[in-house]
Amino acid sequence: MNLIPVLIALLVIMVTTLIWIFIARRSEIYVHRKERSVRKVITGMGVIFTVATILSYWQKDFSDYTVLIAVSLLAVVSLLDDIMDLSIGLRLFIQLIVAGVVYMAYPVLDPWWMILLLVVWMNMFNFMDGSNGMLGLYALVVLASVLFSSGLPVQLILSGGSLYHMSFILILALLVFLAGNLRKHAVWIAGDAGSVVLGLLVIWILLTDRSGTALQAVDEANFSWLFIPVSCALFVTDTGWTLIRRIYLRQPVWQRHRLHAYQMLIYHKDKNPVLIAFAYAVLQLLVNMLFLISGGGVWMAIGIF
Repeated sequence: MNLIPVLIALLVIMVTTLIWIFIARRSEIYVHRKERSVRKVITGMGVIFTVATILSYWQKDFSDYTVLIAVSLLAVVSLLDDIMDLSIGLRLFIQLIVAGVVYMAYPVLDPWWMILLLVVWMNMFNFMDGSNGMLGLYALVVLASVLFSSGLPVQLILSGGSLYHMSFILILALLVFLAGNLRKHAVWIAGDAGSVVLGLLVIWILLTDRSGTALQAVDEANFSWLFIPVSCALFVTDTGWTLIRRIYLRQPVWQRHRLHAYQMLIYHKDKNPVLIAFAYAVLQLLVNMLFLISGGGVWMAIGIF
């Protein structure tokens, strides 16, 4: 097993982290949300996820550059939003373009309104960034489940196909990210540059497994299309009920709020955000393992939700 590419990737990710800390502090790129904390919290640290994607493409022979282009476009616009607060209309427009590109790259995504679901999925990951540790731990659970479902040992994952190699490199980036985010008082957050991009990468990895364009080692009986919503079942349910509630209350769905279940626990019940993030992640991991080990199926998915 050749660990040199992995060590190089880890080193580059760590150096990128230090560089962004320097840039953010020098340019005062902090979270401009009074409700989050009186401390200065660096935003935009999610740039390391884009760097991890570029490293994966560099180290492995990807035949399709669609996602790299989509990630780059999304990362640039999202980073600008972290720095100067772009309009919601412009952000959604770019997200729709990116979702449309992914839609055209995967004919299995049918009908057309799947584009809207892709945008909702990406923004769901953006919601996770509102609580310390939630985004990183949740993404770790999903990617770890992808690797577990492959049935491949670590040495084959690292030396095998590009998809699993990217998952592994992203896990390294997530561990570095969590070092400053999985705290009661976070040092940094991913920002739109990380959360939305991570949402795109996660759904792409799940869709690639399902479309058969990646490694064929995946057992389709255990890793079906149903695993896509199941992989984030807790947050999908939380987001769905919160959306319904906001529509019922006639609140603008695009405005920031504190109506998610985890937000209610943190801000109204004064619970430790780190403990809440771990609770969500552990429960989701148990759900994923139950689904994968049992062989999945429609009734299992219905039972989970």
